Amino acid sequence: MAQPLEGCRVLELTMWGAAPYGVSHLADMGAEVIITVDHPTHGPIKEVGITVDLTLTPGRVRSAAPELGQHTEEVLTELGGMDWEELARLKESGVIT
Repeated sequence: MAQPLEGCRVLELTMWGAAPYGVSHLADMGAEVIITVDHPTHGPIKEVGITVDLTLTPGRVRSAAPELGQHTEEVLTELGGMDWEELARLKESGVIT
């Protein structure tokens, strides 16, 4: 069964007060929710907001998406177990920047 607002797009322009809560109700009824996030490099950007209303653990967008490669070193060393020498070889060969 189609939801009442399916196919509608909502642009949320505020992150405080009752607006995020109200917009989550629109998303629950099928609306696509677009929010504006301040990106440190690119300025205001639009992205899809939190569309699920979880009462005990409400979601919210805390920051914009990272730049391409912003966390590469952290992921490869901490999660991937690479040492800094191996990371340097990947950089020299152009695999990562």
